[in-house]
Amino acid sequence: MLTLIAAGLWAGFQAVSGASLYPAGGELRLSGVPDYAQGALGPDWARIRVLKTHANPWTVQLQTTPFPLPIRKGEVVFVQFRARTLSSRDESGTSAWYMAVQLNREPWTQVGASAGGAGKAWRSFHQAFRADRDFAAGEVEITFHLASRIQEVEFRDLRARLLPADTDLSKLPHTELTYEGREPNAPWRKKAEAMIERHRKGGFTVVVTKGGRPLRGATVQVEMTRHAYPFGTFTEYHVPKNDPDSERFRRILLSRRFSRLTVPIYWADWGWAGENSRREYIQTIEWCLKHGLCMKAHNLLWPSYQYSPQFLRNLDDAGLRKAIYDALEERTRTLSKYPFENVDVLNEIRTETAFADRLGWNLYVDVFRKARAAWPKAELVYNDYSVFEGSQAGGPTTQASEALARRLKATGAPVTMLGWQAHFGEDLTPPERVWQLIDRFQKSVGLPIEITEFDVSTRDEKAQADYTRDLLTAWFAHPKTSGFTMWGFWEGSHWKPDGAMYRKDWTPKPNAKVWDELVTRKWWTKATLKTDGAGRARFRGFFGDYEVRVGGRTFRAKFDADGRTLRAAL
Repeated sequence: MLTLIAAGLWAGFQAVSGASLYPAGGELRLSGVPDYAQGALGPDWARIRVLKTHANPWTVQLQTTPFPLPIRKGEVVFVQFRARTLSSRDESGTSAWYMAVQLNREPWTQVGASAGGAGKAWRSFHQAFRADRDFAAGEVEITFHLASRIQEVEFRDLRARLLPADTDLSKLPHTELTYEGREPNAPWRKKAEAMIERHRKGGFTVVVTKGGRPLRGATVQVEMTRHAYPFGTFTEYHVPKNDPDSERFRRILLSRRFSRLTVPIYWADWGWAGENSRREYIQTIEWCLKHGLCMKAHNLLWPSYQYSPQFLRNLDDAGLRKAIYDALEERTRTLSKYPFENVDVLNEIRTETAFADRLGWNLYVDVFRKARAAWPKAELVYNDYSVFEGSQAGGPTTQASEALARRLKATGAPVTMLGWQAHFGEDLTPPERVWQLIDRFQKSVGLPIEITEFDVSTRDEKAQADYTRDLLTAWFAHPKTSGFTMWGFWEGSHWKPDGAMYRKDWTPKPNAKVWDELVTRKWWTKATLKTDGAGRARFRGFFGDYEVRVGGRTFRAKFDADGRTLRAAL
């Protein structure tokens, strides 16, 4: 076991003030815009006071000196520290940060990251991140991004250790999580059940006739085959592959767990711009189409150089504009024949501003208009992150995304839905707070909202399962939400393995069991009925697609707010 940060590393830090706080060579140095933060440090401790918030939480950050050792693929960086909040402007009284173990230069590639926060009492944190690539000695740091709220936070006893590749993460200590509203008798639960009953179910009727006359006493069996509400997942990249794990992945995609699948259409060297990747994207879409699966496409434009073809970096403004518009024309022309129900048109425009900085805001409006021409009936989504996740929810990042959504509408972009990514670390937003933020966006923006990329990256599997249950319940209950999508489910290919629902060996984790219990059992309608004298069999069920079996025949029906009666003529 090798110690990367030893007990005395932070000894000798001096009290300073400035925008960003970087421990380097045993001292802090200043960087960024003045007056955003003040700091004081001593042997093995740091106290940071954030004076102003910013839409980019990294405007105030505390960084360690670089790790002196190389990190090899598969090795584990295990980070421990304690923290408490001295003051916070948030109504909860808690602090908020985003902690990452990352490359200390662009493109800031992460070994791992997690959001967190603390209350007045000291709290211990334990993070374990397995590297998915090699890093050289001296190029990895730990950083805390702190500018999401006005707060004063104290950190102590920061340690990071490098553990071998065969380390079993389940044997390491983990941060124990909780959140307001987790308790079984929390008042919001009864309210949610009533909202689900009112907004997600209806009273339906099957009318059975024989020879044109009502049939009394007929046995009618009804069962859902697919939810009307999109409970989805990202397909990842397994559909075109022939290995056993991909076969298992496809079987789960075809189960009734998911009523919509998100398919990739990324424009990048590793995506659509590459011949093999483009072919696999099309194969994935065709497979979904073959199996009658509803699809959401992600994403049409991620407007930064980091997530786009690299040749764009060398173009002047006219060349950049032409390249972007030509690519949009080619992709929409090729993909417009596919019946996407929903398209993430713009992704992360709060932080990824490189293209609009050069070409202007109308680029965004034009991208939406091209999407509308390609998919006249699809929902068109502005998708972003850190909108409602954790203690920072409602703060500068929320406000910035809210303002961007309003501006898209005001400037004529045909945006019809908002996408909130919902990548949670170890800082979980209480369910009732989620409702408050949905209501706030409804009042200010007036568009339905979906969760597009949900996961909870933690090794506290009990809290992970509880929060999956509670957020899913609260989200489904609110009438202005329009979907809930997992960002994949298998540890073997998940972007944050701790966030998966199935382990590498395909055994289900507690959060997978929670998902199945809600989506395929509790919120699933199946009933056996008898017709009355008028040939009617009435039932109350969830909106969705149904099979109705009566008199040896099978009928298919879509029961929703607009279609509540099936006439079955024998």
